[in-house]
Amino acid sequence: MTTPEQAVRKIESDPDSVARLAKPGAERGPEWAAVALAEQRTAEVLADRKSERRGFTYWWRPAGMHLNLRLWDQNTMLSPVLSNGVLKMQVPMISGST
Repeated sequence: MTTPEQAVRKIESDPDSVARLAKPGAERGPEWAAVALAEQRTAEVLADRKSERRGFTYWWRPAGMHLNLRLWDQNTMLSPVLSNGVLKMQVPMISGST
């Protein structure tokens, strides 16, 4: 494993090393640009597909929020009122403030 100090010493001792390291990147420039463009196009296609599909993943958020609201309402409001008022059971009411 090379430490940063060793890397600096190697670069200083061999000035052509920087040019050799930069050369493959310059040679592959068009290839890497083509790869990046293909990745971008793939991401756009996937985003379009997701926006067109309206299924479970699209409706889960509003349905889940309504489900959570319904469960909260049942557990904090409806159950104690029914238990204490209608069924005459002694269930302590949950206080909204602590």
